[in-house]
Formats: sequence, structure tokens, C-alpha cells
Amino acid sequence: MMTTPAGRKRLPIRRQSLATLTLLLVAAGFTSGCDRAAGEDDVRDATRVVVIAAATGEVERTESSIGQVETFSAPTVSPEVDGRVVEILVDVGDKVERGDVLARIDREPFALRLGSAGADRARMEVERTQLQSDLERMESVAEEGYVSESEIENTRSSLDAIEAELESIRFSEEQAATDLRRTDITSPISGEIDSRTISEGDYVSVGDDSFRVSPLSAYRVSLGFPQGLRDVLAVGQEVRLAPADNPDEQAVGEVTRIRPSVDGGSRSLIAVVDFDDPGG
Repeated sequence: MMTTPAGRKRLPIRRQSLATLTLLLVAAGFTSGCDRAAGEDDVRDATRVVVIAAATGEVERTESSIGQVETFSAPTVSPEVDGRVVEILVDVGDKVERGDVLARIDREPFALRLGSAGADRARMEVERTQLQSDLERMESVAEEGYVSESEIENTRSSLDAIEAELESIRFSEEQAATDLRRTDITSPISGEIDSRTISEGDYVSVGDDSFRVSPLSAYRVSLGFPQGLRDVLAVGQEVRLAPADNPDEQAVGEVTRIRPSVDGGSRSLIAVVDFDDPGG
């Protein structure tokens, strides 16, 4: 099979068994007898007849079509953070597993951001602890008149403000940790690297196309057939597919869906066939 730049494969289909019909084949038996009144010459010239019992069997009907093979999913992998690429770990043709690291973006800016958020959180937690202690002390002597009610309220307001700021800092810290993890560009599926568009030293942004990964199995092909086969085609029928230049390399799939409407251009019925790469 030849891979096109778009990650799609063209597989001319030489022969598919799309319909298996069961027909009743009846072999009629004939018998002959000899007239008792016939002479010996008539018996000698009689034709011998062999009687065979009628039987039923399956007759396979085949239809041919040509279709374009495509993968269920050939995702384009893009970075989830902006930064400079410092390492490329795979190239076109390499096989990868889901979660494998394909490239790395410079981690230092994200590590610094995470460290800064952690320091801010620690500082605010110290301030919160101090204010909580002050508030408890104020409340314990409030009845004796050593502090006013307004001072207590001000301390409570300051404590509430610190709690809100701490919540914001925690969110920033979690986001910084997530961004740090995202400096690893990973494969979303198991498959083969079909294309690579980044190199070490490139500055990439979120959403930039970087890799395309094609799965090693799970393919789909749409096949067109005459409308006269509408009552013959059925979901679940076996299909045998082979490239035109190598008919011995066959893959076996099955019809998974028949589109309810005919193709607008060819006016043919479209059967959707799913199959695995026999070499995958």
C-alpha cells in the first residue's frame, strides 16, 4: 500500500465477496426400466442411468469494486504550550505507542513560573496563619475592651482577602504544573509517524501542526455498487480486499454500514467496509 501526503492510502480492490447467497440446487434423477415383454436386443441397447440424490449447497456470488482506503483516525499532533523545541525524539516512519514523547519544548520558563507560584502560595499561607492568630487573640480580649469591634472586622476582612488570593495562587500553580507537563509533545494513539514539520530550535505555538500519526490497523474503505444490488448487500457480509499490484496480499473485512442514499456523482450504492491491515 502506498501512503499519500495526506496520510490516506489508496487500495484498488480486485475482488470482494460482498454477497453470499444460498441457492437450492436440485439434481433430478431419472430411472428407466425394461419392458418384460421386450426382447433381449432391446435390453442390450438400453442406456444406463445413474440416480443421484438431490442436495443443497451454498453458492458464493462475487461483486467487484474499487475504493479509496482511509484510516479511522490519523491525528495531527500539535503543541499545547508555546515555546522553543529543544529535542526531537522521532522521525517519519518510526513506530510509536500512545503516550510516547515525540518532542520536547524548553521547560525552564514553565518551571520558573511553577516555582514562583509555589513561593507566592507559601508566603500567603504564612500571612494567613499570622492573621488567624491575631484574630483569635483579638476575639479573646474583645469583651475586656482592649480592642474595638472595628479592628476585629478589619482583621476578618484581611483574612478573607488572603483566602481569596490564596485560591487564585493555587489555580495559577496548578496551571503552571499542567503547562510544565505539556512541554512534552506526546502521541495520542499508537501508530507510525507519517509526517514531521518541526525541528530543534523552532519556536512553536499552540495549535501548530507538528506531527501526523497514522494507526497501523483499523482502516475503512467506501465501495460503490450498482443500485440493482440494493436487496443483495447487507451489513456483516465478508469483503476481501487486495491491492491491484499484489492480489495475493489480501485483507478481510466486513460491511459495517450501507449508506441510505446513493452517491450523487456515480449514482451507486455505497457500502462502508472496516478492516485491519494484515501486516499491521
